Amino acid sequence: MLTMLMNEMQARGVQAEQRGGYIRAVNNLYEFDFGEGSGWMYKVNGQFPGFGSGQYILQQGDVVEWVYSLNFGDDVGGSNATG
Repeated sequence: MLTMLMNEMQARGVQAEQRGGYIRAVNNLYEFDFGEGSGWMYKVNGQFPGFGSGQYILQQGDVVEWVYSLNFGDDVGGSNATG
């Protein structure tokens, strides 16, 4: 999924950076810009998978949402996904 995301953002002229299976930045909003607990997380079909997007295999019809958390996922409902 991460490769597809990076390709799509590049095609649309959206700045993005990744490291391993993790999105570090989108449109110059980086992990840790708002403290040590801030960074990008993703949902598939409304759920946080709990592992890196580089490992996720999309299925037809999946809906992916990227969210920026300010507090280890607590503020976006994904605290259990961060381990």
